[in-house]
Amino acid sequence: MSLRSGLFAFLCAWLPKRNTAAVHTWPAFDDTALALVPELEKSRLEKIYYLAAADVAAGSAPAWGPQVEVLPKRSFRAAWAFLTSRYVFFTHQCFTMHFPRNVVSVNLWHGMPIKKVGWMQPGGRGPRARYELATSDFWTPIIRACMRPWGEVLVNGLPRCDRFSASGCAGVKERLGGEAASCARLAVWLPTFRQTVIGDDLRDGRDFNNVAQMPGFDADRFDAWLAARNMVCVLKPHPLGPKPELRTSGNLRILDDAALAAQGLTLYSLLGGADMLLTDLSSVYVDFLALDRPVIHAFADRREYEGGRGFTFEWTEDYLAGPMVEDMAGVERAMDEAGAGRDAHAADRARLRKLFHADPSAPAAPALLEKLGLAASGA
Repeated sequence: MSLRSGLFAFLCAWLPKRNTAAVHTWPAFDDTALALVPELEKSRLEKIYYLAAADVAAGSAPAWGPQVEVLPKRSFRAAWAFLTSRYVFFTHQCFTMHFPRNVVSVNLWHGMPIKKVGWMQPGGRGPRARYELATSDFWTPIIRACMRPWGEVLVNGLPRCDRFSASGCAGVKERLGGEAASCARLAVWLPTFRQTVIGDDLRDGRDFNNVAQMPGFDADRFDAWLAARNMVCVLKPHPLGPKPELRTSGNLRILDDAALAAQGLTLYSLLGGADMLLTDLSSVYVDFLALDRPVIHAFADRREYEGGRGFTFEWTEDYLAGPMVEDMAGVERAMDEAGAGRDAHAADRARLRKLFHADPSAPAAPALLEKLGLAASGA
């Protein structure tokens, strides 16, 4: 433990607590925050403090009520709010790695981990909270090994998945505009990073030096291929990876969080309107199973990835929600099949949905607050 983190842990343990909550998510104002904070507003809490980077905090916050105050994270007021709140919700480390027993600390993280994260990585570590979330009993021992909570792993949905219903399919296409407004199929492609440019220097698998992390990817050619089939694909690179060259029109859109926000969308509201998902091993495919729509695993460097970062369990074909493809020809074949309604993996998805989700239809944020004794009914 660093001296700074140790000092915050000491202060967190000894300062009196108020009936308030501190919330920190990354990226700021992400789907986790947008689902959780409105539910916290309905609770018996006196105040909710949302902590964000100074430039974000000074910008346009969501339309939350007066009970919520957005504070720049690196400020005395934010530190005081964090250290004196009875409840702390976070997705990434904020101020301290260790939480005392007089704080209800909840690590919301970003999903069920297929790749090794936190304490499962060699030399890895992470914040140790009282509570962690697992979407089913299958994930409970994996979450415990990755996150090492000093308390419980709660079987509960992830609040960000509540945002799937933030906009219907037609509404998403209309917000994207142009070719998307009348397209036959909307695909979302979410590759994970191979090398980080933010935070810790992480290198995983093989870097194909293109935004899709797929050999043979050519943006203009793929755009034309999509246009010939009246499809639109929104490709959103991982926020830890290199900043992409955006494409905000055409049949291939390359968008980051800011570009999505400019069109009134977030990642999970976009996914709620998608007809199919392409990703490699991102935990988003576990979330997307709740929608029971086609998944394509676009993963060209699976062997290299397994030999490097590695997986949290023996991730064999039994755990795939769709076809595994390793080049653009495979991507296009799989998209053609899904676009034509030929769904050979429906039974696989149904089996995995049951294994990976205890209750995929239940709103996650209200269920979590109920377990914590913070639901509106308990006010």
